[in-house]
Amino acid sequence: MDAISIKSLVFASSNAGKCLEVKKYAAPLGIEVIGLADIASGIEGPVPEVKEIGAHYEANAVLKARAYAGWSGRACVADDTGIEIEALQGLPGLHSARWGIGRVAGELGVVFKGRAAFVCCMAYAEPNGRVVSVTSRVGGTLILDPTVEAAAVKSLQFSQFFMPDGYTENLEDLTRRGVFVSHRIRSLQALLTSLR
Repeated sequence: MDAISIKSLVFASSNAGKCLEVKKYAAPLGIEVIGLADIASGIEGPVPEVKEIGAHYEANAVLKARAYAGWSGRACVADDTGIEIEALQGLPGLHSARWGIGRVAGELGVVFKGRAAFVCCMAYAEPNGRVVSVTSRVGGTLILDPTVEAAAVKSLQFSQFFMPDGYTENLEDLTRRGVFVSHRIRSLQALLTSLR
């Protein structure tokens, strides 16, 4: 399959922020990104809930991509992502969503500056069983400040406190401005290249 012939992709995520980021990146390439909610009404049965039980990012991304490709009958892309913090010996990693920024602040303190990396595996699966996956890393600095004390009542994201190498803004602000340097977009770029 030639990547430039891809006109649409089903991005298998219920995370609105992830979907929006991928849609914004793909639109100028002429690729329509379709969310699970967009196709669910035309498919019998509920959207499957896929448990992320894999031992690494790739295993979880492939689990999700295969499950949604089988359910929808369409090629699907899914990702698994985590942040690895040097001061925590690579944690929280796979468990980033369960930890949240509040727990990290509890471990490191609400005033902290140190090396970290966002890791993302993006997997593409077709209903016929074909799977392609790529993993990318974006290094940078995690900078915590007293705003993380609000994490118990606010939905704060790691990307709000992560400054990618070479930039003076956090990843959230860069993405909002349309500067596509995130781990997710880097993996998507590599995936599209590998599908050529």
